[in-house]
Amino acid sequence: MLRPIFNISSIRALLRTFLPLLALCCLMGDLKAQQLPQYTQITVNPYMVNPALAGTEGFVHIQSAFRSQWKGFDGAPETGYLSLHAPLNNKMVGQKYKGAKFVTGTWISLGGIVSYDKTGPLSNTGSYLTLAYNLPLDANGLRLSFGLNIGLQNFSFDPGEFLGNIPNPGDPLLQGATNKTSMDAAVGFWLYSPKFFLGLSSYQLLENPIAGDLGGQQVFNGTLLKHYFAMAGVKVDLDHDLFAVPSVLIKQVPSFPLSYDLNVKLVWKDDYWLSTSYRKEDSFAIALGLVINKRIEFGYSYDLITSAIQNNASGSNEISLGYRLFIKPRVICPDEFW
Repeated sequence: MLRPIFNISSIRALLRTFLPLLALCCLMGDLKAQQLPQYTQITVNPYMVNPALAGTEGFVHIQSAFRSQWKGFDGAPETGYLSLHAPLNNKMVGQKYKGAKFVTGTWISLGGIVSYDKTGPLSNTGSYLTLAYNLPLDANGLRLSFGLNIGLQNFSFDPGEFLGNIPNPGDPLLQGATNKTSMDAAVGFWLYSPKFFLGLSSYQLLENPIAGDLGGQQVFNGTLLKHYFAMAGVKVDLDHDLFAVPSVLIKQVPSFPLSYDLNVKLVWKDDYWLSTSYRKEDSFAIALGLVINKRIEFGYSYDLITSAIQNNASGSNEISLGYRLFIKPRVICPDEFW
């Protein structure tokens, strides 16, 4: 969910009419801490928080998701994305593992993301291209990938349908829309093997200002702050066809409290998975999914709210869909193990 900075009391009043929690957070300053969308099924598509994941799977991977958050509030957050990434020149030869071959050599990968995030009259959309470079570090499947996102980010404020609930809809600050498009960038690296993964990334590197004038008065005055993500996990074999992947995703915005997600995913026969997660001071979630014919992916998750908002809204639902193209049989990448 995008959480921009507001300094105008009339806009705060607008938010109070359809999302009381956001008004409370605005008064506390918490809205500054998390301006990017959050997803429960991030272990399914970590590419959304780290561009270095592009092309690590050895095939063309198309994924999408839709998230409906805090049902029960008028104008509650809705987010979604469509992503695609693939290696360009990876060589499918090298070390064997259980009768299959690891991907070896170095390669360049390309990717792309189109995303949106809408909360009432506020929306944030982005379009990004990814370039990643992947190289081996040893003969046992340990690899390192570097990735860079470059694209455009659009932030807009359009009170529109919400003006009917405002005590003073004639306020000039609420009479027009604000729309701003800026360049944006993100960078990350991903260290991985058949047994673990570790990644660091940073988003909104350019720290674009959110500012707009309406009728000579300043409507917005703030900044899209840098966001830092760290993600790590290990594979734990439980049985011949069953393994677990405990992982953590840490999110940090400078000068604001640390946030984290704790996740545990169970995978059976590489085709079925079940996971549970805890988001700090926010929610518990359960998710499940399957892969059909090694190509079609489906996932569903539900977040049970644990914060103060729980008495006024139901949980959050998230659905993900994916498709895998040009899979080479009996050739594997280390990330298939987690």
